[in-house]
Amino acid sequence: MKEVIEEIAKDIDGKLSEKKGIVSVEATIAERKAFLSKKRLTYAFKVKVDDEARTIKFSEMLKEAGSGFTSGG
Repeated sequence: MKEVIEEIAKDIDGKLSEKKGIVSVEATIAERKAFLSKKRLTYAFKVKVDDEARTIKFSEMLKEAGSGFTSGG
């Protein structure tokens, strides 16, 4: 199962990490740059595989972050 997750991370150019049996993948989906600002849309998911109980726990998240100056118009 871990090999499949590694393949997915490679396909979406994601950063793969593992901690306490939970595999996490994070990838930047879109990025917008303007005059003095920058916004980034990031997709992240976590997977925990329990082979003994034959279960998979999966969660995913889309996160938008920005930096720089913006106008409040």
